[in-house]
Amino acid sequence: MRIFNTIILILLILLFSGEAVAGGYNVSGVGMKALSMGGAFRAVADDWSAMYYNPAGLSNLYQHEIAFGIDLYSYRPEFTPEMTLNGYSFGYYDGEERVSEDKIPYTPFVAAAFVLPIFENVNAGFGVFQPYDHDVEWDIFRLSPVYNQYVVDSFELPVIEPLVPFPDITHEFNVDIIDFHPTIAAELIEDKMSLGVGLSIRKGSYNRSEIILQPNTLPESFSSRPYENLVTMTKYDASGWGFGFNAGLLYQATEKLKVGASYQSKTTIDLSGDADATLYSPGNRHMETLADTANPAKQLFKGEIYTANHEADADWVIPSEFGFGLSYQATERVMLSADFVYTMWSEYEGIEFDVTRTTGLTEFSFINGYLSPTDMPEEWDDAFRISVGIEGQPHERYKLRGGYSFEQTPIAEEGARVIYDNPSDRHHLSGGASLYVGIVEFYGAASLIITPETTVSDLVDDNEDGIFDNHAGTYKDFTAVTSIGFTVRF
Repeated sequence: MRIFNTIILILLILLFSGEAVAGGYNVSGVGMKALSMGGAFRAVADDWSAMYYNPAGLSNLYQHEIAFGIDLYSYRPEFTPEMTLNGYSFGYYDGEERVSEDKIPYTPFVAAAFVLPIFENVNAGFGVFQPYDHDVEWDIFRLSPVYNQYVVDSFELPVIEPLVPFPDITHEFNVDIIDFHPTIAAELIEDKMSLGVGLSIRKGSYNRSEIILQPNTLPESFSSRPYENLVTMTKYDASGWGFGFNAGLLYQATEKLKVGASYQSKTTIDLSGDADATLYSPGNRHMETLADTANPAKQLFKGEIYTANHEADADWVIPSEFGFGLSYQATERVMLSADFVYTMWSEYEGIEFDVTRTTGLTEFSFINGYLSPTDMPEEWDDAFRISVGIEGQPHERYKLRGGYSFEQTPIAEEGARVIYDNPSDRHHLSGGASLYVGIVEFYGAASLIITPETTVSDLVDDNEDGIFDNHAGTYKDFTAVTSIGFTVRF
């Protein structure tokens, strides 16, 4: 029967692994119990999510666990662009508050672990969870009316509606990482100290599109305002696999105090996919007429859309992190916990795609110069997160939990971009409860992620390539997450 249960559990993991979800591009937590305690779980680590927070905690599990549930995200970041330079705008909705595409996804998830005694004081397990997830879509840019002036002579200029087709969504960012996590843990000193190690087998998908304003390199007569920058869009759609590991230590310092420490290694995901580049050329009959046949402006001002597709590879670095935690059994029914996590975001240096094959280029070298993928510099800083949590059991059939965490942003103003949301520190408030009915534990949890309003004042071009590295403007962000689910232990 034990073997049969294990086989069923593995099949369920494989069936639902693509739906394992936890919110937040920076890890906001894995598992409802840990989430409701603000992520302060490294010295608690007493359910399947120990494989993520501190694999040493797996030594405390002596039953299979399988958890189902659903997360409801109410997610509404806001951005008011101020993308002006020397009093000039470039096509952004400057001064207008923009809201990310309204999304309230009902996201099902499953998280599972099985433990098998291999020999005395050793447990093994396997879990599937999603530590990174981010999905936003923005409409913050429009083509200037000067793109509309390629018309027949009978039309009156300027026209209002654009003649150059342009997408409604101009900036999009969607990343997902699923971690398949075999783990082993052992009690080094019985009832005193445990050590655990897990293998991170990570499947990542990376999707990004955004408007890039590239300098017009034609002579001044064809590159003066409003044509000093050309509107291009770069789209990345890639996926791949990477491997890393984590390790943890759990120590029972006193009868009431436990200490936990963990380390997650850096993971490099080998991305492979498409990197499309599109040039929206301005339509201006007058400018086209001024150019002779040999002049690239003859092709540029036709008001056409040029697109090239590139097959490309890239390395996507997911940073390493160090964690330390304490838990204290204050009374028989009340436990307190605290965590400190330091993430090495400086290891992430952006995505640089290496093109392996290209289709769709034109016969005009000037046009083709704008149809290459544009890699943006992304130099992030190391950041920390502090969490505190509490768990109480007023009755043997249910528990109550609460937590708070402060998360430092790794993104400086000079690298702030709307696809990453608010470049400000975050505050997480959370709470939850669980009810025990036989072998089933039912969960409910709620979280608020509050990001104070932040204004990025200056446009930055650190590498002096004529392309702005950031988005200036005012950022605001508020997210509410509601979760329900259950865990079966057998």
